[in-house]
Amino acid sequence: MPTAQTTTSGTRDAQSTSYSNLDTKGDHIMPYLLGWLLGVPLIVLVILYLIFH
Repeated sequence: MPTAQTTTSGTRDAQSTSYSNLDTKGDHIMPYLLGWLLGVPLIVLVILYLIFH
């Protein structure tokens, strides 16, 4: 039996397919971070506008 550490999801640490190909360098992650920071509040404001208008 392999002695790899398992997390609560049962995948091996740093070997999961969702994290192994994730590039976390600043110049590559910044457009996505900006998209989230600008997009999420905009969506929340639109939803609040539609509810309370």
